[in-house]
Parts: sequence; C-alpha cells; structure tokens
Amino acid sequence: MTWRLNRIQFCVPNTTSNSSLNPSEKAKTPKTGVDRRGFLARALAIGGAAVSYATFGGFALRFLYPDTTGEKRRMYLASISSLPKGKAVVVSTPSGKRVVVLNTADGIRAFSTICPHLGCQVHWEDENNHFFCPCHSAVFDPTGKAMEGPPASDGKDMLAVEIALEGDGVFAWV
Repeated sequence: MTWRLNRIQFCVPNTTSNSSLNPSEKAKTPKTGVDRRGFLARALAIGGAAVSYATFGGFALRFLYPDTTGEKRRMYLASISSLPKGKAVVVSTPSGKRVVVLNTADGIRAFSTICPHLGCQVHWEDENNHFFCPCHSAVFDPTGKAMEGPPASDGKDMLAVEIALEGDGVFAWV
C-alpha cells in the first residue's frame, strides 16, 4: 500500500492500484526476495572464497606431503680446480640437503652432512683429516667409514652421494 499527500496536508492511503503509478513511483515501491545484482554479488563472493580455499588447500597439501618419488636430479657441485687436496666444500641442494665434496688422495668423494647415528651435522676438519660429528664425538675417515663414537660401534658409515666428474666439474645426483 502506498501513501499520498492529500490537499489538507493529511496522509491518507492511496486507493489506486500499483499499475496506475508512474515509473518513478514504481521504483520507490519496496521489493521482496533477491534481485539479480544481489544474487550475482553473493555468487561471486562464494565462488571467490571457494577458489581461494582450494588454492590454499593445494599449497598446504603440497607442503605437508612433499613429492617423494625418489627421482634424482643432476646438480653441479664444484669445480675440481677449486678443490685443493685435503679440502672440502659444502653445497646445499635445492631440496635443502647439504653435501660435502672432498678432494682426497684417492680422488673426489661426496657425502651427506647428516650423521647416520642421530642426524646431526657432520663437518670436515682439515687439520685432523677426518669428518667430525660434535653431537657425540663421532669420527669418520675420508672414505666415510666410522672410526670412533657410536656410529663406529653400530657399524654406520656416512652416506655417500653418487657423483660424476666431467671436465673440470663435479656433478651429483641428488
């Protein structure tokens, strides 16, 4: 029901039907339900939220369950000329693992820097000519064999990394 202003300044109900109203008065009449603009706004908001949550969920799953297919990639580690005898270089792989490349009298070798006993970081000591794990005083010789500490009593040697020498480069499959 609409209201019109009477001549004597009283508000009385309009008894005419809505069909006889001019277009400007029709626009002022209240509507019920959802109009097209409101529907599209809600649909876009819900759709955008769904796409955002799906994208976030995909990244979260990839982080929580990384690709572990075991496919190894070839990676450049160091140049042979930059490795003097008895010296080592530590290189980080794209996956975050660290590899130590050592130039020994027997040739170039590469090992994981993770101790096989408790997972601590092993480092090369030039002055003592061996690998040392500070967590439990384990000692490994230049071939990666455990000499002292818990890994020696458990028979756990350092994990060797497969390498290939091409020209002056040292490449590994990591």
